[in-house]
Amino acid sequence: MHLGITLRRLRKERHITTEELSRRAKVPVSTLSRMENGKMIGRVESHIRICEVLNVTLPEFYKDFSKKTLEVVKEKIGHAVGVQNKGFSSELLLSDTHDKKIIPLVIKIAEGKQTSTDKTKIRVDKCLYILHGNVEVHIGDDTYGLSENDTMYFDSSVPHYFKNTGAGEARLVCVIAPPIL
Repeated sequence: MHLGITLRRLRKERHITTEELSRRAKVPVSTLSRMENGKMIGRVESHIRICEVLNVTLPEFYKDFSKKTLEVVKEKIGHAVGVQNKGFSSELLLSDTHDKKIIPLVIKIAEGKQTSTDKTKIRVDKCLYILHGNVEVHIGDDTYGLSENDTMYFDSSVPHYFKNTGAGEARLVCVIAPPIL
């Protein structure tokens, strides 16, 4: 059960509207709505204020909260998420990224090719690890050369792309956090 179901149940049992809870707990209505619909969990500070208004303790508020935090994948998933016909591809390393805090991908770039330019929302970061090959990482106006076993972390709200500058296919692990939903 996710936290939003408990929040909605407690709020309705007490005949409190979302607007009233928002005003009294000093939590934006949009945040309460996203919490109730399972789109976000919220912050502990907000939970404390919500609990005060709903007259429940934090342990009571959290008692039904559970989240799958373990996934073991023993075989290739092969869920392609990127362009497949322009010299690169992306594959998810997990079967379901819906409620995950990160999204791990393997990106494969053909010799001499590059990925499409990407730009995410603000506060979304990427971490790259080069498994094989030589890759130029273009971020804004800057270029960084990476090779096998190199790692890079950056703000992905800046336009960026990756180019294979070596012989053969380049393979890299890319972790996106928080995930783009």
